[in-house]
Amino acid sequence: MSRVVIACVLVALSVEPAQAQPLAVAWHTVDGGGGASSGGGFALKGTVGQHDASGPLSAGIYAVSGGFWVGSIGGLPALSISDVVVAEGNAGITNAVFTVTLSQPSSQTITVSASTSDLSAAAGLDYSATGPSVLTFNPGVTSQTFSVPILGDVTAESDETFLVTLSGPANAAILDASGIGTITNDDAPPPARVFVATGGADGNDCSLQATPCRNLNAAIAQVAADGEVIVLSPGEYDQSAASIVIGKGLKITSPSGTVAFIRRPIVVHAPGGRVVLRGLTLKGNGAGSGVTLVSAAGLSIEESTLDSWTNGVDLGTGGPATVSVSASVFTANSIGLKVGGGSKMVALEGLRFEGNGTGLDVAGGLVGVRESAFLGHATGAISVSAGSVDVHRAELFGNVVGLQTSGSGTARIGRSHIFGNTIGLSSGAGGTLQSRGTNVVRRNGTDTTGPIGTIPES
Repeated sequence: MSRVVIACVLVALSVEPAQAQPLAVAWHTVDGGGGASSGGGFALKGTVGQHDASGPLSAGIYAVSGGFWVGSIGGLPALSISDVVVAEGNAGITNAVFTVTLSQPSSQTITVSASTSDLSAAAGLDYSATGPSVLTFNPGVTSQTFSVPILGDVTAESDETFLVTLSGPANAAILDASGIGTITNDDAPPPARVFVATGGADGNDCSLQATPCRNLNAAIAQVAADGEVIVLSPGEYDQSAASIVIGKGLKITSPSGTVAFIRRPIVVHAPGGRVVLRGLTLKGNGAGSGVTLVSAAGLSIEESTLDSWTNGVDLGTGGPATVSVSASVFTANSIGLKVGGGSKMVALEGLRFEGNGTGLDVAGGLVGVRESAFLGHATGAISVSAGSVDVHRAELFGNVVGLQTSGSGTARIGRSHIFGNTIGLSSGAGGTLQSRGTNVVRRNGTDTTGPIGTIPES
């Protein structure tokens, strides 16, 4: 590419080789000076400053008129494509329509190919890949259109762009080969708070109390990450869903006195997110898990009831997570709360485990139990096969075994009452069980089995 810059002139021309032909352009400036530029064949692009002579300046087939170069390239009509800006829409398809123009009519049929490619927008997600498509200009026609389908969605995101490129012209030259398509976001950020009620509808704008969703899954889909879903009325939710899936950090709150009754399992798969479940009643049929933790930075269950599941809560075997469960009831489950493993830190406080097969089953992690009651378990109140459990101010009554360790499990217990069990405290093969010496262990069929160590109260 060559550049011609005329001293003391307010204009610069960008020139590139085309078919050779004589060219001479007279230059004029507002101060009356100027010069001349001449050469072989050039393709001229760009804006030229207004001249101070009367009438347009001309040089062969080129003319300066109104401050712009018009005409042809090497005797051929010049093809250009426009840029387009289009709003994406919330659903369906909106077309981005690009206009391809000829600089002048031609007596010949002209063709050119157009096709799309990604910039920040992604074909198949934001728009439909289109082309290569051949555009045909019959004699005398100077414009054609090229349409690209834009895919609507309701996700708030940045504006995105894609490219339309012209190539392979016949009987014309390309002056501007690239059209930029800009897809503007027209979606408001998702609301920080949404509502559900038994009289709601899932197609509503659920950010308004007057128009709540009907089910939790629909509300979860609308709410922003780290937002809150609030239950407005008592009743059963998500009756037809296979499960309720939480894929981002959020809080689900059923206020005191509003019983949100759920028969479907809740699956928490929110990498990096913090999830809070408050005031829910999850009633199963003896199968599956009421709440399953797949992944999250944190999970908190508060003031909830887990009833008649294989596992009331299954914290899984995944990676690190901080879990707290407080002021909740576990009843009639095969296992009330299962800690499968991984480097989890679990805080349990103010819980009531009653009539489960096993109340708390720990196979890994660090678990603290405070101010909790374990009553009438057919297998055992607390079982520790791996990991570590610290029990403080608990009541273990009427269980087959109050607290038992095995494998590599370690348990420490202090300031607790262990009474009326078949076996109070049991340290099995490989397990470690330590008493802080401040427990009341009495009226069990057998108070202790296996080696029980004594450690000072901390």
